[in-house]
Amino acid sequence: MASTFERVKRVIVGLHHNAALVTEAAALADDLGLDSLDRLELAMKIEEEFGIHVRDEDLEDAITVGDLVKLADRLRASEPPTPAGANPG
Repeated sequence: MASTFERVKRVIVGLHHNAALVTEAAALADDLGLDSLDRLELAMKIEEEFGIHVRDEDLEDAITVGDLVKLADRLRASEPPTPAGANPG
């Protein structure tokens, strides 16, 4: 099974970003050029990938890819799994 980082990276690359630039230390805005709309799309894709709900406040605190990995791990540990294709509430 893929690690959380590998899954987050796959989501980011799926949003048309160069895989070589996606490291845990990469800043979402400065290094990857994600604007607020990109971040919202990223949050929705992370929710789909992991079956979690990402709150706006949590997303605002995520500065790097590594922060997203930690966020996904934390939310997965604290939320019951959401069936694939379901809209996390």
